[in-house]
Amino acid sequence: MKVNRMKVYREEIPDNKVVDKIMCTMLIKFHYVVIIIIQSHTDAMTIAKLQGSIESHVSKILEKTRKVNEEALNS
Repeated sequence: MKVNRMKVYREEIPDNKVVDKIMCTMLIKFHYVVIIIIQSHTDAMTIAKLQGSIESHVSKILEKTRKVNEEALNS
């Protein structure tokens, strides 16, 4: 990742720049998650906050998928 290379060369990288880079590299299938996160956080977001938001949304997606799979198997 470009951020890692920048850190190797001891470049100072503000959290908001790292957050922007992470958001830009999210997979297309998670694009709606990116939009939700952006809309719900109007203030500056830290990397930890972003990670928490992504983990929360992904766990909800996985839970819904698990329930759908269980219902399909039980039908």
